[in-house]
Amino acid sequence: MAAGVVPVVTPVGAIPDVVADGEHGVFVAPRDAETIAQAIATLAQDRAALARLSAACRKLIAAAYSIERVARDFSQIYWGLCAARAPKAAT
Repeated sequence: MAAGVVPVVTPVGAIPDVVADGEHGVFVAPRDAETIAQAIATLAQDRAALARLSAACRKLIAAAYSIERVARDFSQIYWGLCAARAPKAAT
């Protein structure tokens, strides 16, 4: 998505947390090769929609998943876990 590749995905697990159908990608039914092929063909034929989705992918990833943000989030988790495991002071 950071490279502007539009995902054709099934809405399972955490995928809908990242991809919005028709906004950042295309949802298809699980294990449905025909629907996957149709989604790819539709994107190939509708270059305007492909360009719109591609731009939305790049924008979303740049805003929500930048290296700086991911590093900050992992740092907060790491230091939070370290603080939780710190030995208790003797009283």
